Amino acid sequence: MIASQPTMEDRVVRLERENRRLKLLGVVALVAVVAVATMGMAAAPQVIRAQEFVLVDAAEKTRAGLALCPDGTPHLSLRNRDEKGGASLLLDTDGSPHLALADREGKTRASLRLRSDGSPDLVLRDRDEKGGASLGLDPDGSPGLVFADREGKSRALLGLTPDGRPSLFLLDRDEKGGASLGLLPDGAPYLVFTDRQGRPLFAAP
Repeated sequence: MIASQPTMEDRVVRLERENRRLKLLGVVALVAVVAVATMGMAAAPQVIRAQEFVLVDAAEKTRAGLALCPDGTPHLSLRNRDEKGGASLLLDTDGSPHLALADREGKTRASLRLRSDGSPDLVLRDRDEKGGASLGLDPDGSPGLVFADREGKSRALLGLTPDGRPSLFLLDRDEKGGASLGLLPDGAPYLVFTDRQGRPLFAAP
């Protein structure tokens, strides 16, 4: 007996059934992918809350740390293999940022900060963290350069007045007596010598 051949209508019905099956499989696969992605996002922490983070090397030496100081200000520190020299970034109690660089003995040799009024200040120190130099701007924007001796006392100052006139001050060990050289508002130069009490001894013109 010869089997009957499928009609055109039978073929169309079969194709529609296969299309519905493929579409259903596609929807199920899409739902599975979305579910897996959603579970992964839910499992990943969005916020890590802590009061201190410590980074140690293979020898269990502290190389970096992020913590809150007792006064509540944040402090980020980077250390060398001896856990001494490195860099520190912190905020002063008034919120001013401060960057400090320390040598291998842990002594601060350079620092850059913004004062509470927003004016910048760069300080360079010797091995005793006293003598050195500092460069900064006054609140009015006037630049100034200060040199300090090994006792931390200012001995020479070079700067500009608010109207742009240069001035040079030389001080004794008590930061009082010395000499000053500069320009008057009319552009004329002046020179003044003072004693150890800061009283003028000679002035020209």
